[in-house]
Amino acid sequence: MDERDDWSSFSWHCPNCGDLVTGYKNREGFIKVECGTCHSVMVRRLKNHRHNSIDIFTPIGIVEMMV
Repeated sequence: MDERDDWSSFSWHCPNCGDLVTGYKNREGFIKVECGTCHSVMVRRLKNHRHNSIDIFTPIGIVEMMV
């Protein structure tokens, strides 16, 4: 099985509203998810087995996040 054919899901809670989000890794190794509740977009990068980074982007028209 090729590494690109591995469809394992990644789930975490949205840091903005706490809703559970699920996404799949693309060919570049990024996991892109939009929260269904607050519509924040998150991009998760798996840097190594101990280090992940999550970038959170607010929806258009929202000035601040609910954190």
